[in-house]
Amino acid sequence: PIFNEVIKKNKKVKLMFIGTGDSLGDIKEKVKKLYLQDNIIFTGNIAHKEVPRYISAFNFGLCHLPNIFVYENSFPLKILEYLSCDIPVLASELKTHRDIAERLNRVYVYKNAQDILKTIKSKIGARPDLRKYSWDDIVTNYKKLWGAYND
Repeated sequence: PIFNEVIKKNKKVKLMFIGTGDSLGDIKEKVKKLYLQDNIIFTGNIAHKEVPRYISAFNFGLCHLPNIFVYENSFPLKILEYLSCDIPVLASELKTHRDIAERLNRVYVYKNAQDILKTIKSKIGARPDLRKYSWDDIVTNYKKLWGAYND
């Protein structure tokens, strides 16, 4: 898996899963099998109002989707959620992600672990102070980004 390769090359990289879902048990088993427990954090469910506080800890958001028809041809709202919070996004190599990266700034498409590491090294910057964001501010930003994408 791609994240395993990233960790082998940079032990400081961490991945955080917020919330739960149908695949959480499988993901946790895979993490154990690959010995990645020190680099992957599972928060479980958190209160909706706490999400910006967690996002503010990120250097990048991650939108890693498999290359299947439904994802190749749909717009992942997760990208707009991160961008609305002023967080750049690493996005897997999909047609829809390439289209988004061409239209919106700070979306970086990767094909492999080396691409991820290169982007992390060259694009990392100061994280925003999300304490100033309310959900209303984030929704306003979200609407602006959606409008910019559709222009």
